[in-house]
Amino acid sequence: MCCKSCGHIQCHTSKSDPLVRHRPDENLEQNTVSHPLVDVDGEPTATVKQPRTKVPGLRGWVKCKGELRDKQDTLRARAAFSSSLSDLRVWGLLFMKLNDRKARVLDLFSGQGGAAHGLALSLFEVRSVDLLEQPFHTQHPSVSFSQGDALIQKMDWADLVWASPPCQSYSTLPKVSDGKGSSKELKLIVEVRDMCKKAGKPYIIENVMGARSDLVNPIGLCGSMMGLEVIRHRLFECSFQVQHQLRCSHEGLCLGARSRVQKLDKFKEKVFCCPGNVWAVYGTCGKSVGSAIEWADGMHQHWMNGRGLALSLPFKYTQYMGALALRHLCCVSSNLSLPTDVFDTDKLWEAVRGIHISWTRSLCHRTKKIYKMPQPMVMQLIKLN
Repeated sequence: MCCKSCGHIQCHTSKSDPLVRHRPDENLEQNTVSHPLVDVDGEPTATVKQPRTKVPGLRGWVKCKGELRDKQDTLRARAAFSSSLSDLRVWGLLFMKLNDRKARVLDLFSGQGGAAHGLALSLFEVRSVDLLEQPFHTQHPSVSFSQGDALIQKMDWADLVWASPPCQSYSTLPKVSDGKGSSKELKLIVEVRDMCKKAGKPYIIENVMGARSDLVNPIGLCGSMMGLEVIRHRLFECSFQVQHQLRCSHEGLCLGARSRVQKLDKFKEKVFCCPGNVWAVYGTCGKSVGSAIEWADGMHQHWMNGRGLALSLPFKYTQYMGALALRHLCCVSSNLSLPTDVFDTDKLWEAVRGIHISWTRSLCHRTKKIYKMPQPMVMQLIKLN
């Protein structure tokens, strides 16, 4: 349901407590939360009473006016962001020059490889670990998978640790847990953080909105930033400084008839504001909430089954986060003054101007022939000669 005063999403927890406070778009620092708040995927956030801090990059729903964003506009936005992500591969190439090898990342709790696939596209060499066998794991050539306990892995090999601990214990979705934020899964974020700090490795920990109380200064990503047909807010705690400039925009996006929670009129007929143009990818797929193929199209990853998609992270999230991590690793590996904005490639070219000319030619060849970056980037590289 929507708040009559501002149109934001509200939820019902019980008959005795029917109305739950909404979360406005702005001034989140002023709110004190004592009830579950509904996330844009229909997932309530943490129930601990504490001052709410604003997550960089994220905002709440806007009221649906029945004017949905055209699908062609979404596809164009996806293509534009994909082109920008391909530009970010230069950070991986720079690390390869500085260290004569690819950057290495240990992917813990990998599932079916959504995170691993995006990290591999960022030019990481990825080792994925999961407790369960994953027959639908990504087949990217830079990803290797092994079955094992993620909490006892040696980290000496890795330059970076990526961890996506089970989210079920932080979720209050009835199809994921018992509806009260508890499940058979353990809360492992603190344990994973301590493990990474003990190993002395930089890390990124990812989880759902309900895990905000256990994450330290997280940043947020949303499917609307990248032209995906899902909202899927996710939080990322980084052990290093990042400059996160992406902002989500929910105008023209709505679950509508695709929502799992439907309002009924007095004749017990389903009522919805619009047909909907995004998917709520969680639980099990079905006729009204989308098939596995429709979910795969919305998240743009087609090697997974429905269960894997419900638990997965869109690989474009990790492709972007991988670029942020590579910038940090390049700063550690060199004395170059690199730009803080990973998309600012012009300043990057200025920073690497002093690198040997033979590498510049090699980089031009790799960029044009192997990694197929846009032609303007190739021209920028040629100018270094």
